[in-house]
Amino acid sequence: MTDATRNLLEQHFDTAFAAPDGVARLRELILTLAMQGKLVAQNPNDPPASELLKEIEVDKKRQVKAGKIKKPKSLPAIDQSDAAYVLPQSWAWTRVGTIGNIFNGNSINAREKETKYTGANGLPYIATKDVGYGLDTLDYKNGIYIPESEEKFKIAHQGAVLICAEGGSAGKKCGITEQDICFGNKLFANEIFGGIPSKFILYLYLSPVFRESFNAAMTGIIGGVSIAKFLELPVPLPPLDEQHRIVARIDQLMARCDALEKLRKEREEKRLAVHAAAIKQLLDAPEGSAWDFIEQHFGALYTVKENVAELRKAILQLAVMGRLVPQNPKDGETRTVTMEELVGRKNLKNGLSLSPVDRPSDFVCLPLSAMKGSTIDCSIGKPIEIAADRAEPYLIKPRDIFIIRGNGNKDRVGIAGMARMCPPNVLFPDLFIRVTLPPNKIDGDYFLIAWNSPVNREVLEGLAATTSGIWKVNQGHISECEIRLPPLAEQKRIVAKVGELTALCDTLDQQIDAATGKQSELLNAVMAQV
Repeated sequence: MTDATRNLLEQHFDTAFAAPDGVARLRELILTLAMQGKLVAQNPNDPPASELLKEIEVDKKRQVKAGKIKKPKSLPAIDQSDAAYVLPQSWAWTRVGTIGNIFNGNSINAREKETKYTGANGLPYIATKDVGYGLDTLDYKNGIYIPESEEKFKIAHQGAVLICAEGGSAGKKCGITEQDICFGNKLFANEIFGGIPSKFILYLYLSPVFRESFNAAMTGIIGGVSIAKFLELPVPLPPLDEQHRIVARIDQLMARCDALEKLRKEREEKRLAVHAAAIKQLLDAPEGSAWDFIEQHFGALYTVKENVAELRKAILQLAVMGRLVPQNPKDGETRTVTMEELVGRKNLKNGLSLSPVDRPSDFVCLPLSAMKGSTIDCSIGKPIEIAADRAEPYLIKPRDIFIIRGNGNKDRVGIAGMARMCPPNVLFPDLFIRVTLPPNKIDGDYFLIAWNSPVNREVLEGLAATTSGIWKVNQGHISECEIRLPPLAEQKRIVAKVGELTALCDTLDQQIDAATGKQSELLNAVMAQV
């Protein structure tokens, strides 16, 4: 590695700490440099990789003769198109099937696991779920063991390198066996020839160059790589002594990455904890000292979006507690009412359940996804076939308010939103409930603030029940919920103040996005120099 590369790498550690995904990208850079021969210096006295490949062939023949492995199939010779980049002179491009005995494991169905192999005496059985994403230890204590009398099961010996070959974790999950195991059919084991260190192969699997080759070889709906294609994947091979130096250097740099991640996590946890304490004090103590603390430390507290999200919640909570704007006795009294008392059951109406059609129609119906935050997007309706007289009760008018009565996410059930603008002939769907508010009692925007406040969210999520993965509340649940109802004049002051503070939160989010964007740009600029 040149001094320039070494200096740039050191610069990456400083830059990566600030960028949101900096440490993850730094890990990728380290592995890229390692597999390009740029992480450690080459030693002209090291026997070249071509000699190692000859030794591997001798090792293979010895193991075939001893009956330890089957005679491997011939693999296509490496040509120029297989080389992703130019390697140092002492390195060589080869195929992954050349440097190890690679085989997949055996599948077990759920009934066999439970009746035959749970708690048995034998070798641990490792499935994909028991493998981490690189440097994690395999889970040997999942309770499934294969007796040694079960001859059909293949054994991966200590030091074999596993990689997932099928499904969502294909090419991502991998690890080294610390003891002999049996393993699943979606995993490939690589028992390496020629004394190549297992950890070098693990780092190779984790490197971007290998991931790119692996992904290019994937096929099928589920996504996977056949063992025949896996064996042919091209890999860079350094001299054996250099492999050991590479592993030692990567270990050292990954430890620094771990320390960076730990420091970053501790810093973020501290920032979140300080803000949480300030928000709690803000909600508990009416004298306003917490606002002073927040204002004093504004720049430090609001560099992460989690704190801005908590501030948004606190604003809504203070609004419904009557502590966001001053009260005026001349406005009238504040009451707490149920939704039943406020609107009555007749002013809660479920929407329409009709399947969309694949042709133009006079009417469209909104999907559930039209509820975005506390606003209804009326521009994404889908055509439905319906008579005009039947459609009329379900037409959306500007400033109509709706509550989601069913959603796959529990934290979205019961959220209220307003259709601030709406073109003609747009209908609302079955999982929306339209709420018709008495205009002389409650402002629509204040209703959204009160209804979506943390206290009411807690109540609604407690009332929600799930059926087939869909969380639902009904009109009865909604009718039971309570609303703090200040005088109409105070409601309008609350709406104005919440709007002002929400705009501040929006600005904070934009500033955070801009700052993280600049950090990422800086990291990209530094990485581009390597």
